[in-house]
Amino acid sequence: MNIKSYLLVLILSIASVDLAAQEYYLPLNNEINLSLEREINRVGSNIHTAVKPYLSSRLQETVSLDSLNQHKVPDSKFFNSWLGRKFTREHLLQVKEDDFSFFLDFNVEFTGGIDSKDTSSDSNFFINSRGFNAGGSIGDRFSFSSSFVESQASLPTYLDSLSRATRVVPGGGRIKKFQGNLDYAIASGSISYSLKKYFNFQAGTDKNFIGDGYRSLLLSDHAFNYPYLKINMDIWKINYTVLYSVHQLIEANAVNDEVIFRRKYASTHYLDFQIGKRVNLGIMESIIYGCNDGGRACTPDIHYFNPVIFFRPVEFSVGSPDNALMGLNLKVKVSDQFSFYGQMVLDELKLSEVRAGNGWWANKQGFQLGLKTFEPANIKNLYTRVEFNYVRPYTYQHRDSLTGYSQYNHPLAHPSGANFYEMLAHLNYSYKRFILELKMNYIYSGTDTAGVNYGQNILLPYTTHPNEFGNEVGQGYSSKITIAECRFSYLINPINNFRIELFANMRRQKRPTESFESLTAGITLRTLLSNRYFDF
Repeated sequence: MNIKSYLLVLILSIASVDLAAQEYYLPLNNEINLSLEREINRVGSNIHTAVKPYLSSRLQETVSLDSLNQHKVPDSKFFNSWLGRKFTREHLLQVKEDDFSFFLDFNVEFTGGIDSKDTSSDSNFFINSRGFNAGGSIGDRFSFSSSFVESQASLPTYLDSLSRATRVVPGGGRIKKFQGNLDYAIASGSISYSLKKYFNFQAGTDKNFIGDGYRSLLLSDHAFNYPYLKINMDIWKINYTVLYSVHQLIEANAVNDEVIFRRKYASTHYLDFQIGKRVNLGIMESIIYGCNDGGRACTPDIHYFNPVIFFRPVEFSVGSPDNALMGLNLKVKVSDQFSFYGQMVLDELKLSEVRAGNGWWANKQGFQLGLKTFEPANIKNLYTRVEFNYVRPYTYQHRDSLTGYSQYNHPLAHPSGANFYEMLAHLNYSYKRFILELKMNYIYSGTDTAGVNYGQNILLPYTTHPNEFGNEVGQGYSSKITIAECRFSYLINPINNFRIELFANMRRQKRPTESFESLTAGITLRTLLSNRYFDF
């Protein structure tokens, strides 16, 4: 769909529905969610935080969402003028009535910087994105959102190499060459309707996230947008989510750029319990299934449309070859200032082989442990996080590349795929509209070499594993990646996340026979509301 067609659909949608202001989905954005973290993670809060994006009506009793966008500005002629208001605290276009609301903003990113490498001469990189972001609601039950952005980019070396190899920018769209650079587009949109206060139905093309960490081993927002239908029930101390989604595998080595994508489907159930005032425990099951005909005739399997059923018995009853995944998510509120969290993903598990400790290839599991602090030592607006992620080889792989746990050739969970462990530490401090963010990542992984599948690339079939036993994290061509990043931002307009940002990033990768190091630094002017993960 070109941009003219997309705008026409948006205009017709606005003209044909009634919009309102009480209920809407917040953007799936770490910067926006961070402003909510302290309040929604207090001891006694009854908000289920694992499934994102958040629905505004579920937060209103705990957080004043309107107050999040209220930052003082000087009392001057400019800041009180139409231009000053639009620039610092209002949408470009907004309508607010008792039962109707609508907004429209530009969606832009202009990034420029230098990539200094130790293997070649320095080079420049840039991201040039332009588009729009719109949304609104009708009454207190119906809302919609829509966005589009067209981008041209010349990325740092390691990101450029990955994008060209997979034909997809991480988190972005399928690339086309544009004067030697990368050209890609991202479109998203959704509609939402709530039935009373217990049920919500959302359909759209976008991303979802399950977990309380920076990463998720169950479902993250790293990969590109996908069509989905989501049903959510929130009642008593239980939150239950059913997610039906459609994903695609791109034949990266196909000669024809317009090759028909291979389509697959996913059904996901996530049940979250609130235990007392401090503990949330979630259980997830997900199934990936597709067709091997390479065409668009593949249809969903009706067996997986039941929203209240366990997938394993269904698989057994129909002799299914599909890819099943199970997981746990846990959060413990130690106090208003400290929260522990963790995850466990089970792709396949045989307890006898686990106890044997012999590195059986099909022991495909992973886990996450993390700690978040909110204003430690009573330092206002200081937030910290430490996190550890561990995923065994061959996790998320399946019999065929089509049924691997992926979307648009990128992982649906952790960006590193499998066969790795990671340690990360984050610090975020804000003062008025100034924000300082520091990040450190260390990733130890094993990648494939000489065409041998050592369990890192989730697009490969697990049937090609070379060894039955002795499989350990880091096997294959080992790689040690260290990333340090510093960002200093000024939030110009909090209502659309318009900010100017200075950044510096060091990335060092060591392998047995070679090493790479790059230092990137630059400046960004952006309003983008979606997350992008380049730290892997």
